Amino acid sequence: VDTSSAASRMIPDLRDSLRAFSKAIWTRSPETQIALYTFGDRPTLDADFSTSAVALNRRIDRLFASSSAGATFIDAVVEAADVLRRRKAARPVVVAFVDENGPDFSSWRHDHASDAAAAARASLWTIVRQGFGAAVDSPENRERSMVLGDATTRSGGRNSMVFDGTALKVRFTDIATQLLAQFQVTYSRPDSLIPPERLDVKLTNPDLRLAAPRWTGK
Repeated sequence: VDTSSAASRMIPDLRDSLRAFSKAIWTRSPETQIALYTFGDRPTLDADFSTSAVALNRRIDRLFASSSAGATFIDAVVEAADVLRRRKAARPVVVAFVDENGPDFSSWRHDHASDAAAAARASLWTIVRQGFGAAVDSPENRERSMVLGDATTRSGGRNSMVFDGTALKVRFTDIATQLLAQFQVTYSRPDSLIPPERLDVKLTNPDLRLAAPRWTGK
């Protein structure tokens, strides 16, 4: 969750949205473990992985924006994905809220976020408050945009846009619904001297929407 100064007006809606998201997940999948990271100023683990709504909601209620702080979104994705990799999570997912109206000061680049997600086999889902003006135009913010646009799709996730806090709760619960409706499919192929580097999954039914990772197994 973005807790930079740019996101200060979004905090009350974020609290409601995070509670709604975790409730939707745990209602259908009570064994799911959820952690809360914030990345105003630096990536911080606010609530460790657990199945406890009480512990998570206690931290959500104390969520606040860091005054005069920029965001470190890419660093947070890399850190969270690395934790998921080390935990050997069965179905790892990173869901993030990002406010584009503030600067990003991440030390990692967009390709590091993609590589970290692929190493963890994690899908990246993002909800973005669209930015306007000069705040968007910097090398760091362009790196952030590439993660939002490319890394999400490559990992089997999606990026969605909001303009204000009133749409956050709907977006978060929609992501929860999509995650709970996923299928895990295993593909196999003959051995070859030069294995493929990318997997493309397509649908023949135009009425369906697909989110599938593009990396291949080792």
